[in-house]
Amino acid sequence: MSNERAIPKATGAVRDAKGRFQPGTKMGGRKPLAPELRDALLPLGNKAVRALNKILDDPQAKDADKLRAVEIVLERLLGKAAQPILAEIHQDSEPMTLSQMMERARELLGDG
Repeated sequence: MSNERAIPKATGAVRDAKGRFQPGTKMGGRKPLAPELRDALLPLGNKAVRALNKILDDPQAKDADKLRAVEIVLERLLGKAAQPILAEIHQDSEPMTLSQMMERARELLGDG
C-alpha cells in the first residue's frame, strides 16, 4: 500500500497525502460569467472606458478622481501591485494567561 492517498476536494481538484495537487488537475479560479450576463455587460465596457477617459481629460475633475481613474486603468492593464505583509511575531517561552497579559499591558501602558 502506498503512503500517498488521493483526497478529492469539493472543487474537483485532487491532492496527494502531502496536500500537493496532482498533475493535470486545475485549481479552481474565477468561474466564467453566464453568457447572457457577459453579453449584457460587454456594451458597458466601452462606455466605462469612455467615462474614464472623460474624467482624465476634464480640467474640472478633481485630482483624486483622476488618480482613481488612472489606478483603474493601470490595474486592468498591468495587474494589481503585490501587497506586502509585514509582521513581527514574538513567541514567549511560556504561554501567558489572560491575567498575565493584562498585567503586562498595564506595565507597558504605565498603569501598573
